[in-house]
Amino acid sequence: DDKYFFTAGDDKQIKVWDFNTKELVHTFKNTHSDIITGLALTSDNKYLASVSYDRNLKLWDLSTRKVVYMKWKDHKIAIFSVLISKDNSYIVTSSADKTVKLWSLQIQEQKRPSTFLDSVIA
Repeated sequence: DDKYFFTAGDDKQIKVWDFNTKELVHTFKNTHSDIITGLALTSDNKYLASVSYDRNLKLWDLSTRKVVYMKWKDHKIAIFSVLISKDNSYIVTSSADKTVKLWSLQIQEQKRPSTFLDSVIA
């Protein structure tokens, strides 16, 4: 549903807002150790991915408000953007290290990500 929207940035917090009332509903604190540069919501609205200059990718369960999936520093430099596939099977991250990484969200298939080398503009 489109009841909520999310914001994040240099305060290292993810904020959840109500579309109708325009009020702040929740603040995720202590999310990343540096500026949050990207957010992506799964198509079922159950999970939110966040990426940061700290080179980390985190997937948040919105019902429990806890991290359920995390990748630490697989990119060499800051991560700029994140995208989740429509079927919620993959997460794509792009970085200042000129790579794009494709992550499987199939828990039983946690393998090294596919890496594509090229200039990245996020």
